[in-house]
Amino acid sequence: MAGVVADARPTSVHEHDGETIAFFVGAIKNQPVDGVLRTLTDNQGSVNDITLMLRPWAALKAGLADIKI
Repeated sequence: MAGVVADARPTSVHEHDGETIAFFVGAIKNQPVDGVLRTLTDNQGSVNDITLMLRPWAALKAGLADIKI
C-alpha cells in the first residue's frame, strides 16, 4: 500500500487467533478510498497470507497505472 494509498488511517481493527483485519480510509491521487487489509500469521508470528481490498475501482485503477512490474 505504501506509495499508492496516501494518508491511510485505520477506522477499525480486529484481531483473533493469528488473524488481523483492518478497515481503513485514505486517498489515491486525491480520490478518497476505503478498504480492508487482512493478514494471517503462523505460530511464530510471521505473516503468511495477505488480502487487500480497495474501492472504488476508479481510484484503484488510477493508482495501478503508476505501478511498474
